[in-house]
Amino acid sequence: MTTPSRPWPNNCLNVRDGAAELIRDDIHKLAQINRNQVNDEEAVEAIAADVVEDLHLLLRALETVGANTDPLVELDNRVLAIRGDYMLVRA
Repeated sequence: MTTPSRPWPNNCLNVRDGAAELIRDDIHKLAQINRNQVNDEEAVEAIAADVVEDLHLLLRALETVGANTDPLVELDNRVLAIRGDYMLVRA
């Protein structure tokens, strides 16, 4: 009789391996810009947008397996930055 699979370690393994594949692909995309293989402004913007989207996905995936991130702190930091910009404009 076999032991049933445990979802938590298996999910962590899938997130780890999937994240590594996605990061490797994003490094390849960014390296094309770095090596001047992609020069077109729209192509560079498309690569940047893809990488940012992938980073959001990675963050959410890591949070599902226990990454201790706090979006409320990030929200507060961004709001403070916006308020600081407006304070500079008013002065």
